[in-house]
Amino acid sequence: MQSDKVDVFIEERGKYFLGEDITLIRGKLAAMDDADFSRASLTELKSPDKYFFISLFLGLLGVDRFMLGNMGMGVFKLILCGMLLFILAKIGVTPTSPLSQDIAKIADIGAMDAFLLLLIAIVDTYDFCTIRERTKKANRETLLSL
Repeated sequence: MQSDKVDVFIEERGKYFLGEDITLIRGKLAAMDDADFSRASLTELKSPDKYFFISLFLGLLGVDRFMLGNMGMGVFKLILCGMLLFILAKIGVTPTSPLSQDIAKIADIGAMDAFLLLLIAIVDTYDFCTIRERTKKANRETLLSL
């Protein structure tokens, strides 16, 4: 009976975990008594797809990191976003200015500003590309801590 419940749990919630973690999670669930298994079944897991879209639209502000509990990295990304806004304001890029003028202004920025823009691009691209994996790892930690 317990193995049937574990199989159903894995079938329904396997998408919330990394493939290599399924065996570990299956063993943890099989070793649980009914009360712990019920608690594990009721545990709310984070949706990797939801976090993907949060990272896509709000990742520059660090919202994805804050929601995963990575406060330090969330603050870092928020500071980077502030730097980005400062750089854009310093060179005169505004939402109402023509794109051709904005591109010309960005082409004339200094080395430090260029380095900061590159850092922002690297950090946000990395976070965007790895958010699903980090969400699944957070789900593993949540389940294993029960």
